[in-house]
Amino acid sequence: MIVGSYGDVAFEVSQDTVRTVKGLKWSRGAAYSQHKVHGMTAVPEFTGYDSATITFEVQLSAFLGLNPLKELARLDEMRTSKKAYALAFGEDLYGTLWMLQRMDVTTEYTYKDGTLASCKVALTLLERGDHP
Repeated sequence: MIVGSYGDVAFEVSQDTVRTVKGLKWSRGAAYSQHKVHGMTAVPEFTGYDSATITFEVQLSAFLGLNPLKELARLDEMRTSKKAYALAFGEDLYGTLWMLQRMDVTTEYTYKDGTLASCKVALTLLERGDHP
């Protein structure tokens, strides 16, 4: 069963494969400049909005029906393409489009020959700012 997607990467749970998201965090902020006034508290001025970010972790494990190195290569290709993709869970679309800004990989298990068997990858997505 597919529970969500980022571009062509499907987050799914099936009899053969498990690729799910853990710890999703969506951050949004506003930007302010500080104008210094002699002898007084600085005066903030709203200058716009910061690009939103979404971070989450994905388990990539041969024990769960995946090839971790192939999955990492596919994610890294998305990162280096500089393209923005839709992020959805269930029937909900999150924000607009997101670029893969960062991948932090933590290995967990390797086979006795050194081949990667399992890792966790923390992904940081940056919202593409669409300007008129």
